[in-house]
Amino acid sequence: MTTQALRQLTPYETSIYFVPDTKAADQKKRELDALSAEIHALDAQTKRELNGLNTQIQTLHSQINSMKAQANTQVAVALDKINAQANSQFNGLDTQIHALKNQLNNLNGQENFIKSLHLKGFVLLISNLVSIGLLALTYPSLKLDALPHFNPYWCQIPYFLLLPVEAYLLVKTSEAKKKKNLYLYLFLWVGVSLIYFNYLVNSRYVVLATDFFYLCTAFHFYSLYRGIKLTYTAIRKGRKKLGLLQQKKQELRSIQQKKDHVKEDQQRKLQKMTLQVKGEQQQKLQQKERELNGLQQKRTQVQAEQQRKLEQKKSQLKNLQQKKIQQILPPTDQEFDTWLENRVREGLISTLRRLGLEHEIANQRKMLRVRGYVLPGMRDARHYRSQDLYYKLGADGKRRYSVNLYTYFYPADHRIMVFTYDINAINWNDYRETMREYFYQDVIGATTEDDHDTLYIDGKPRSYRTQRFSLRLCDGTAISATVRSHPLDDIANLPVFDIPQSNIDSTISQLRLLLREKKS
Repeated sequence: MTTQALRQLTPYETSIYFVPDTKAADQKKRELDALSAEIHALDAQTKRELNGLNTQIQTLHSQINSMKAQANTQVAVALDKINAQANSQFNGLDTQIHALKNQLNNLNGQENFIKSLHLKGFVLLISNLVSIGLLALTYPSLKLDALPHFNPYWCQIPYFLLLPVEAYLLVKTSEAKKKKNLYLYLFLWVGVSLIYFNYLVNSRYVVLATDFFYLCTAFHFYSLYRGIKLTYTAIRKGRKKLGLLQQKKQELRSIQQKKDHVKEDQQRKLQKMTLQVKGEQQQKLQQKERELNGLQQKRTQVQAEQQRKLEQKKSQLKNLQQKKIQQILPPTDQEFDTWLENRVREGLISTLRRLGLEHEIANQRKMLRVRGYVLPGMRDARHYRSQDLYYKLGADGKRRYSVNLYTYFYPADHRIMVFTYDINAINWNDYRETMREYFYQDVIGATTEDDHDTLYIDGKPRSYRTQRFSLRLCDGTAISATVRSHPLDDIANLPVFDIPQSNIDSTISQLRLLLREKKS
């Protein structure tokens, strides 16, 4: 690997290789937040001022509505008073109209009664005249003993057919207290009529038949009187009813005209009262409306002023959003690899100089080396800060780590020297180096071991099979480093971790061969 430095990296630059530089973005965000806060504060101030003006406007609206309601109440009270007076007059007139209409209805109802009475009297009169005529036709039979071609049955049958009609009409048109005597009268009438026609048909007792003829005729005089009286009474009542009907209709028209006059007077008073109350309130309402117009104009001015300020702030916000961020670019993959190699090489040279081994170990590149890494969740992660443990997939497809563990082996004549270096790209202050030496007989062997480990990928625990290099010692301790990690969870896109081109298997083989040679 080329170790020529492309550029000298700083601790900040190596850290932003894993953690992007957000200082400029954070500064821009703070400025944007401050400007947004100013916009919100300006907007809140505008809302407060507008709310105050709106409150005053609403108060004026309430006062105007209250004044209108008060005016309406005064008008309503006055109108109620006028309406009450008018309604009182209307009720009196309506009562009179109702009484007149009832009287008219009674008169109209009497018309049917009068017609019925007239009809009954007329029928009773005609039936009596017909019955008397039938009796008159039988009289010659009494004097001449018999008339040729004349049969008394011709008169008997219609006579007795008309008799029930006359009896019915007499009963229906008589007073209740006289009906008892009327029934006796009808009974005698029917009896006399039967005796008369019996004598007439049998041609016996001409003298008695003649007497009964006069009796039958006499019985018809009362019925004839009743028919004439009913007809006269119906005519007289009809004329009286007609006069009353015309009189009541004239009274009804007069009351209707009076009611219309009261209604017109009520309407005139209502209009006058309404104009009077509204005229008094109009001046007060105009003053309040002038105040309302002033507040509305002020609100419009405040809105325009605040809108101008908001547009100015929004323009500043837009310019700031469009402003490009000036920030330090992170190192490239090659620059980071070069820095990492230089960093561990400088540490190794410094250690050799401090121990006086720079001449004995002149070529460090020929030393056996094992490189490992530390990730969040691994058993070695507890020795480091969690904010220092990162990994990154480079543009070349290789994964790089913020904490790298380098282990160098130098075989001396009777012992093996082990140099370890912890290179922390995030925190340069966390730099660790150790130097140990062991007699060859204390070294058991160099191995690779597979073990289960839990790594945190995107903040979630995932199961991995890790491969660790170990230099095992006779006292049970070991010098180890993780060199590979393969996911065990059946989840897509879980990363595989390793050290590309580490030649770990070749290094272990050489280390084992060296140990066998030194121990033999």
